[in-house]
Amino acid sequence: MNKTKKIISKIISILLVVFIAVPLIPFQAKAASYDPDPNITFSGGHGNYKDYDDRSGMAFFEDDDVKTPTVLYKGVEVPNDEYSVEYEFFDLKNNHVMNQNVPSAAGFYRMNVKISKLDGTFVGENSVDYHIMNKPTRNITLYNEDADRTDITTIPVTYGDTPAQKMSASYEKREGYRFNGWFYRYKEQPTSFNPNEPLTWNLNESYSIGIYASWDKLTKVDEVAPTCTKDGTAEYWTDEPGNIYADAYGQKELDMPVTIPATGHKWGNPVYTWSDDESEVTASRKCQNDASHVETETVKTEIVIVKEPTDTEDGILQVIATFKNSAFEKQVREYGFNRGVEDEYALISELTEWIKGGKDPLSLRFKNLTDDEGTFDQFLGIKVDDELVDEDNYTKEKGSVIVNLKPEYLEKLSVGEHTIEAMFIYGSVKAKFTIKEAKATEAKATEVKPAEAKKEAAKSNATKTGDSSPLLIAIIVMAVSALAIVTMIVVKKKKKN
Repeated sequence: MNKTKKIISKIISILLVVFIAVPLIPFQAKAASYDPDPNITFSGGHGNYKDYDDRSGMAFFEDDDVKTPTVLYKGVEVPNDEYSVEYEFFDLKNNHVMNQNVPSAAGFYRMNVKISKLDGTFVGENSVDYHIMNKPTRNITLYNEDADRTDITTIPVTYGDTPAQKMSASYEKREGYRFNGWFYRYKEQPTSFNPNEPLTWNLNESYSIGIYASWDKLTKVDEVAPTCTKDGTAEYWTDEPGNIYADAYGQKELDMPVTIPATGHKWGNPVYTWSDDESEVTASRKCQNDASHVETETVKTEIVIVKEPTDTEDGILQVIATFKNSAFEKQVREYGFNRGVEDEYALISELTEWIKGGKDPLSLRFKNLTDDEGTFDQFLGIKVDDELVDEDNYTKEKGSVIVNLKPEYLEKLSVGEHTIEAMFIYGSVKAKFTIKEAKATEAKATEVKPAEAKKEAAKSNATKTGDSSPLLIAIIVMAVSALAIVTMIVVKKKKKN
């Protein structure tokens, strides 16, 4: 009997354990099995993905407004005015039935749908797996279109972003080259890449994108500086087809090179050159912008007698050159002159005196007033005070005839007026010149006379006394004050005693 009780007790204990433990065993929920209707399809998202079990599904991003697939029946979106839809959601990763709770967090899900007519008649059912995920990121490597395909940089780009936001404009500037654009392929039939468009890709594939910068080489054409009369051109760059650009990066195309206007002439001051015999004057000026541009004009001179000479005074004669070009000023040389005996010749000179002790010669010019071309060849010699002068004592040079009396000859002549006669084949001319004594120019030593020295010393002493008098007065005042103080002390002592 006791054994029977023990057996029954054990059986009851076992049953209690079973009844208590069974509810604690986790329930493995399973998604409902649907018989797929091919007329029911799904759309939306960003293509397909591969989940953690390598299963394919539709992809949605967490920040999308719509995170569930769109249901289509025979290509038409439902629900609509003909069909209704019943939804059921299942969390694939966590094996959890969500029923009609629409998922919004990142995860792997299955959406089951049943389509019925509005009167409740069942039409069909289907399901689709999908993934709510963060936007993926891919790397874009930028290359230069060079033989060595040099890397510029690598930038990360999030799905749907515009690459231009991270592609620095500096990559598109290369001195001496014109940027041709970005391309997916290198040189051979490149497919254009627009960095200003959002970048998307197949989510099932994991790869980095290589983008290549294409360049057209530019050739620099140096500036042609303008001249005074011709326009120049600013520097520019050109490519192989002949297009013209204002800059080294080919960013500013031109129809033609920029013209630099001609500078125009910038004339310097005219220079006037007289012939030796003063029969002609040539004026010339150079352009400071171009030294090869020179204007010149040569004219014959004319002699105008302003004042006839007298027995006591020389006359005044001007040699004048007048130019047609208004840029050149009239040139005038003025001389004092004395006529010859037959009036054809004249002494023209700015100076007709000589000072004893001088080192320079006395130059006297003689001119034929009517026909000066042969004056030098017609010259025969000179006389001074009716004495023929040896040629060792003077020199002669053209222009008309310039006679230079040597200092050593002049030094022998007496102080005073002398007559000189210039002799020519067809006549002669006499004139006067003067020899003067040298002036005393010795500097006198500055001496201070005794009387003046005494006066200066007195002034100096007076000045010093005047300067020191305030000090002397101060000393006297101090002495008197001291004496007064001593006196007062003595008087007080006597009173006490």
